[in-house]
Amino acid sequence: MKKKALAVLYSPKTLIDFIWYYYTYGNAYQWDALLIPVDGSVIIREPCEKSDLFENIYVEKVNYDHMPLRKQGFLFLDMLFYWLIGHQKQYVRKFFKDMVGSFDYDAHLICNDVLSLHGGLLECLADEKKTIILEDGIADYFYRTKKFNKNAPFVRSAIGYVMCNMGYASLNGVGTHYVTDNTMYCDKYSTHPEKMQYTKYKSMHRLGDREKTDIPAYQACLRKAFDLNDKSQWMGDLILFTAAMHDFDPKHAQDLVSQTISYIVAEYAPSQVIIKKHPRDLCSYIFPQNIKVVEIDATLPGELLMQYVNCKKHVFMFTSTLLMSYPDYDAVDVLMYDNLAKRNHAYFQGLKKDLKYLGMEESRIKVI
Repeated sequence: MKKKALAVLYSPKTLIDFIWYYYTYGNAYQWDALLIPVDGSVIIREPCEKSDLFENIYVEKVNYDHMPLRKQGFLFLDMLFYWLIGHQKQYVRKFFKDMVGSFDYDAHLICNDVLSLHGGLLECLADEKKTIILEDGIADYFYRTKKFNKNAPFVRSAIGYVMCNMGYASLNGVGTHYVTDNTMYCDKYSTHPEKMQYTKYKSMHRLGDREKTDIPAYQACLRKAFDLNDKSQWMGDLILFTAAMHDFDPKHAQDLVSQTISYIVAEYAPSQVIIKKHPRDLCSYIFPQNIKVVEIDATLPGELLMQYVNCKKHVFMFTSTLLMSYPDYDAVDVLMYDNLAKRNHAYFQGLKKDLKYLGMEESRIKVI
């Protein structure tokens, strides 16, 4: 009888990374999945079901990162009480038992150990349960700290700081990547482990290394989960990878989209545009009628999409995790919104950090 394991997933990218892990190291376990909502929606339930890798699929109904600050405060006090009486792990088991029923797993897999409540809580059990942490994009390569960040929004930063020092990891660490000592019990998988600034893990491995992967089974599962067998090639003058601009500027997100479209029309004069929307992007993209627009399903990960796209120019509205998989950047332009950079310092600093870790030349950045 196989041991049982729980995977906490939230995006198409986390699912394809899990599929890789399953066919490389994880098929000795019987897996359940806990799906975390992204902006109130669960976008990967269907591909998870089609993958046939999970015995049970559970859906978290609460988006804790978007809870009102008052409710976050009550949750924080509850966690604080259990920590004060030395029953931190009891709180974690109670938290997950309400979601998945019998919370009795031999291993846990998470895809975010810094800004995710669920991942942070599961790390509390890492000294007694095998815990795997898969990569969470470019942000994984940023500096992590246990020191208080005075420049981040004070209340949220303070809550995240105290929680991490209690060992829970951050409820909402906006502006700061706080860490806990629990990572020393975890196995970390990263696309570029040599670039990681924070390395205090039990072990570190290269995410996507196929030396031990059952490649035929892995590829067959990807095709089944994301319906790739029926995909034909998409062709166009340009493919636009959008960003969730409301994360940076909720009031002006649609205006930034309109600015993007005007720039593309004027700069590239395309006759056909392919749009791959970010899974959290809620904006509308309306091009002039003389430009043919093909919009690709947002749940299809860009890492899988590239083998089906034939475009001369690849335009990104923000630095994407997908860029970490590009062999070169000759066809890539990344847009930088000058007015947004002046309004939102975090956007500008985030873009600068991403460029540093991607090794992208400044000539690839187009200021609009």
